[in-house]
Amino acid sequence: MHYPQQLILRARQAFTLVELLVVLSIISLLVSLLLPAV
Repeated sequence: MHYPQQLILRARQAFTLVELLVVLSIISLLVSLLLPAV
């Protein structure tokens, strides 16, 4: 199956956006766990 270039680029952008949100949530979780300890 051949996908249009725009669709691939859009999917890639969406994936990077999801990754960014996941990373941010993990960082905020770690900060919330570490702040009371400090």
